[in-house]
Amino acid sequence: MKKIYSILVTIVFLILTASCNENFEIADKADSLVSVAINTLNIQKSFNVGESYQAELWVQRGGLSDMSGKVKFMIDPNLLDSLNREDRTNYQMLPENCYELSNIEFLLNKNEMCGYITYHPEKIVELSDYDQIQYVLPLRLVSNELNINPERCVSLLAFQVSEPIVQITNSGIFNIDPLQTSQMDVHISVPFTNKWDIECDLTHDQSLIEQYNSNNKVNFTLLPSESYTAPDKISLPEGVNETTASYQLKDNLLPGNYILPITIGSIEATQNGTPNNSLVIDKESSTLFRIVKEGKKIDKSKWEIIACNSEAAANPVKNLIDDDETTFWHCRL
Repeated sequence: MKKIYSILVTIVFLILTASCNENFEIADKADSLVSVAINTLNIQKSFNVGESYQAELWVQRGGLSDMSGKVKFMIDPNLLDSLNREDRTNYQMLPENCYELSNIEFLLNKNEMCGYITYHPEKIVELSDYDQIQYVLPLRLVSNELNINPERCVSLLAFQVSEPIVQITNSGIFNIDPLQTSQMDVHISVPFTNKWDIECDLTHDQSLIEQYNSNNKVNFTLLPSESYTAPDKISLPEGVNETTASYQLKDNLLPGNYILPITIGSIEATQNGTPNNSLVIDKESSTLFRIVKEGKKIDKSKWEIIACNSEAAANPVKNLIDDDETTFWHCRL
């Protein structure tokens, strides 16, 4: 038994020794090894706001020494062919007029540095629809001065451009009990970095009430304007991506079934006085405040039915005035 144990210990020791020697041998060869940080399909999300964007190209340096040297990204169409063949996709090369190779060659003298290209969303959407990923820029990292990691030397930039919408974030239907609350909030936002002063006008869409009534077989009417106070013009100043507009119910609301349908009517965006007409209203977003105000119930405790010529035993005529919605009167069959 001791002999077997000694043999096992010897085998484990030899394996560990060989592994360590191999690691040291590889490390000795890789004095400084350079890799691309994101080696998979790197989706660049942007908005068509009339401005150019930058796609970052992060490079990492590792190894035993801190060698410095120049690195460069170069366009390699063969990478795109390989991607389409392996993933069974049909991506196309990003046209040259859609980008500039702004900073793709630089001195790598830190453990992590970044190059970049400049691309133009407005030109990309001229060639494809919003939110589609159709175009890719295949880049390969090369260097004559540093060792490049062959397993992480590729950057595949894919481009997805979205419409620059101004939207109602809390879109939907909300029940408002006038006895519990008088405030009705609408949240307005933009999904992009806001570099503009945006002014919004909110409006009412009567067709939303008609659609609600039709879908639910009910009869709600527009909340009277004299029964609430509306907010002033809504502002999203530069650097602010979301704001809240508050409507306030007044105490003079008569009993009834009402809806206040809020949509964005118009927007105006400026930067230092210069208008930006790229921003659009999200026509799909709206908020409906559903308000039911009940009248004061009539006291029927002293009411009595004088005459009835027919009633069923299980559904007597007294059910007409018992204030119980689960009971009813029915004549005798």
